[in-house]
Amino acid sequence: MIAPATDRVEKTIPLTLHNAHRLTLSPSGRKLFTENEEGASITVVDMC
Repeated sequence: MIAPATDRVEKTIPLTLHNAHRLTLSPSGRKLFTENEEGASITVVDMC
């Protein structure tokens, strides 16, 4: 998580697979989706 005011990393989100990319937020901003290229899967992160 990056603080918009400072552009500093405030928190990281651990994922089970490497090479997670192509991030997108749900329209509500409550869920983050990322593609896991190595595992041919998608990770969903609850942002609440």
